[in-house]
Amino acid sequence: FSFAEYTNSANSNFGVLRVMNDDLVQPARGFGEHPHREMEICTYVVEGDLTHQDSMGNGESLGRGSIQFMTAGTGGMHQEH
Repeated sequence: FSFAEYTNSANSNFGVLRVMNDDLVQPARGFGEHPHREMEICTYVVEGDLTHQDSMGNGESLGRGSIQFMTAGTGGMHQEH
């Protein structure tokens, strides 16, 4: 998929699915604040804990087996660590 800095016009989506990431979040590092818009984001925690915070004032720690859905709508910022 085309995502972040990588763009390939021949591989920009699969139907309505825009991207599927399999990310390993490093302890005490994570992903700093970054924007999203016009998408639904689903997070599934395979192992450990993940803390999510967003520009709407929401914050939550998720444990193993947790699922979180986020609607970005017209735009928002969030971070995970």
